Formats: sequence, C-alpha cells, structure tokens
Amino acid sequence: MNLNEVVKGCKDQRGREILDVYWSTKDYVIFRHESGISPHFSDERKIADEQRKAYGEIGPLLSSVNALRFGLMSKANSIDREIARSISQALDGNLENANEILTAVKERLLGLKNAKGRLQYQLSAFILMVFVSAVVWIYLAATNPAVQSGILIVLQVAVCGTVGGFLSVSMTIKKLDIDPDSDWKANALSGASRIIIALIGSVFIYFAIKSKLILGNVDLSAMNEGIFAIAIAAGFSETFVPNALQQVSRHAEKEKPNIK
Repeated sequence: MNLNEVVKGCKDQRGREILDVYWSTKDYVIFRHESGISPHFSDERKIADEQRKAYGEIGPLLSSVNALRFGLMSKANSIDREIARSISQALDGNLENANEILTAVKERLLGLKNAKGRLQYQLSAFILMVFVSAVVWIYLAATNPAVQSGILIVLQVAVCGTVGGFLSVSMTIKKLDIDPDSDWKANALSGASRIIIALIGSVFIYFAIKSKLILGNVDLSAMNEGIFAIAIAAGFSETFVPNALQQVSRHAEKEKPNIK
C-alpha cells in the first residue's frame, strides 16, 4: 500500500477503515482508525526503516497514552490530534519533542480519568444517601406510629450517618486518587461502600452511647438533636468509629474478671 492510497474512507494495510487523516507529507501519513492513531511509513524502504525505529522509541509512552485514551472518546478528537502531532515529531526525528507532547497528553488524560472517576464515586454516594432517606421516609409513612416508637430513632440516626458520609465524600473528593484502570462500576461501588460504612458506624455509635459504653454523660431521652449531630459526625469522620471501638475494647478489658 502506497502513501497516496491512504485516504479517508479507504482501508489501511490491516483492513481497518481510515476515519480521518491528520498528517500527510511526502514521507508519511498519520491517520485515525477505530482503535486509535497510526502512521503509514514512507514508500522508500530506507526512510521507512528509520521511521519505524523512531516510532519504536516512543512506543512505550504511546502505549500508556492509548490505554488511558480508551473510554474517553468524548475528548478523543483533540487528544488524537496531539497524539498525531507527537508521532509526526518522532518520524521527523524530533524524539524529545514527541516525548514532551505525549507526556503532556498523558497528564491530561490522567486528569480527565480522575475527574470522571471522582464524579462517579460522589454520584453513587449521593444516590445511596437519597435512597436510604427515601426508604426510611416511606417506611415511616406506611407504618403505624405505635410501631415506630422503638425503631424511629435508629432510622433517623442511620439517615444522619449517610448525610455525614456524603459530606465527608464531598469535602475530600479532590484528594481522592482514582485508579486509571478502574471502570465506573468499581468507582460507583467504592462511593456506595463509603455511605454504607458511615451508616453502620452511626448506628454503632448510637448503641454504644445508649449502653453507656462511650459518652456516658449524654442523656439520649433529652438530647435527640445532640445524638443526631453525633451520628452525622460518626458518618463524617473516618476515625470516630475506630476510636470509639478502642474505647469500648478498653472498657471491656477493665470489666473482665481477674482470674488467677
């Protein structure tokens, strides 16, 4: 296949449809196909061998960029043009420029992946918080008030815990590192698990206070607002529950009978 045969709408040497031509010179053509960006080397064998060697030099970095590119097709056009420019620089012998362009593209892709993953994480946390709140509200609306009395406070504490968990997610989302290889399911599951942990933690704190294992001076019968605030704090703080567990453990050790 000659250079003049590499045109939009035709097939390349591997049978892939040429979707667009980004770079066309007398010595090479750089085009886009369904899987990414590829060059077609010179018709002159000596020049083509030099181009293949140069292309191989940027191969490892280009491969990592292509891996990150996958799944970000909404931004692919501008990114693909930068990839094509880096390949052009490499084929022209400017390997340093080619690597600099690819490095910048890689950093941009990592930023996009992080932003997308964080959004999926935060959105799943928000959806689960709303879901738990809706389920509790529907349950209370459909249940006899006499039956609610025993479980009402626990359900309210659980909702407060999810609110605290979501606040924590929202305030720390910029510090969250997303694995570039993780898909939306993994990110969504991680966000949802943070809310579930917050819910369980807030309910545990409520029972620990009620049983006087921690914060023994808190009167639950007179301080509903206070226990709700504590439940939000338990859902918000990732150290609140572990610290409470340590306190409960120390209390249990003191109560353990001394058998000789």
